[in-house]
This record gives sequence, C-alpha cells and structure tokens, in this order.
Amino acid sequence: MAVATGLYLFWFDRPIPIMFYRHLDDRTIALDVDDGSAWDRVESVVETDTTVTVRLRSLIIPTIPSPAGLARTVEVVVTLEKPLGDRELIDGYSGTELRESCAPWLAGCPALPPTP
Repeated sequence: MAVATGLYLFWFDRPIPIMFYRHLDDRTIALDVDDGSAWDRVESVVETDTTVTVRLRSLIIPTIPSPAGLARTVEVVVTLEKPLGDRELIDGYSGTELRESCAPWLAGCPALPPTP
C-alpha cells in the first residue's frame, strides 16, 4: 500500500503556476490558479524585505470529473508574516512577478488589464 501511495503522489502531485493575485487585506492575498479536479495548496512561502515567493502544489484527483474544455479557477489564500506593501510577489513555479488582479467574474473584481 505504501508503494502504491508513493507512486500515486509521485505521478499526480505537481507544482502549479499562479495566474494572478488580489489583496484581501494588508497581510492576506488570494492566489488564483487555473486547475480542475485537484487539491491545491501552499508548498512554501519565502518572505524577504523586497520579495515574497509563493510556490503552490496540486494533487490531481482523477475520480472527480472535470467538464471537457472547461477550466476551473481556484483561489488559494495565503496569510503573510508582514504586509505585502511594495514587495514583489513571485510565482515560485515560474520565477516571474505576479500581476495583481482577479477573475473578472468574481464580485468586486476589476477586469484583467491587457497583456503587454
């Protein structure tokens, strides 16, 4: 059983990219990921004086069907030790700085800015 569990985790547990984020308050951010049929969670948060790097993981659950061709946006909430302030928020998966925005279909969210 332990070997089967290990193989399952090796095959279906993976790091995932973050699409964008939004502030919930000065120390709490919601990270949006485009993922279906999965359990998404925080793997690590590394805070420095100039950056906050967040890495997320996703455990795929193949028994939950995902509608064909439809993505599911999920928010993962993270509470920081200090306010985000002017620090850059970095996606630990890609190493890129994240844009602040949110899904336009969520109440109170501005539309996504155009991609340069």
